[in-house]
Amino acid sequence: MSDAQRILQAEARELAESEFKPKAVEVDLTDTYPWDSVVKLSDAGFTGMTIPKAYGGRGLTNFDAILVRAG
Repeated sequence: MSDAQRILQAEARELAESEFKPKAVEVDLTDTYPWDSVVKLSDAGFTGMTIPKAYGGRGLTNFDAILVRAG
């Protein structure tokens, strides 16, 4: 992995640990959709990762998206 990919994966892991993990049980128990999490993912640049920059995405590869998911 490149340094940029390591940073991307670390950023995703930090967001998951700090924002999503603490609320996971509550979301599961209440069966509510965490719209605030979608906003946080979008604000952090994790939506549209593989969409070309010319169309408003980050222009990253499918492998980059997998690294975020597997992070």
